[in-house]
Amino acid sequence: LKDEKGTERGYAVVYKHSLYHYALLAYMGVYPTFRGQGAARRFLELLRERYADRQGLFLEVTDYPGSEHGRQLHDFYASLGWRDVNCDYSTGGVASALMCLPLRGPADPTPAARLILRELYAHVLPEQLIDRFSHFG
Repeated sequence: LKDEKGTERGYAVVYKHSLYHYALLAYMGVYPTFRGQGAARRFLELLRERYADRQGLFLEVTDYPGSEHGRQLHDFYASLGWRDVNCDYSTGGVASALMCLPLRGPADPTPAARLILRELYAHVLPEQLIDRFSHFG
């Protein structure tokens, strides 16, 4: 993420190789000196534009609803149109929220979410780790 002057303000890692035409926002960070200035909101807008040809974008809010930080992140994403995928989900053994920003696909990707996430993670994790890292209850 760079501003209009070309100054880097943050980063993201997106897994996009998907037969289902979804992408997973795996990591996103705004550098501390730029937090509180709307950079995260703008960053998410840019990601929405960049992946507009996809069915949707997924993200995981870890430790939700367990921590205040997790609840704040969840509310922030929800305010920007991200929706909860209706499932029990955990990341690395920690209760998490799986959220989706529908773009061209169905408003509710719940029926296919398990297949989509498994396929996205298959490109970055060994097969034996996928279910331990990203788990549907």
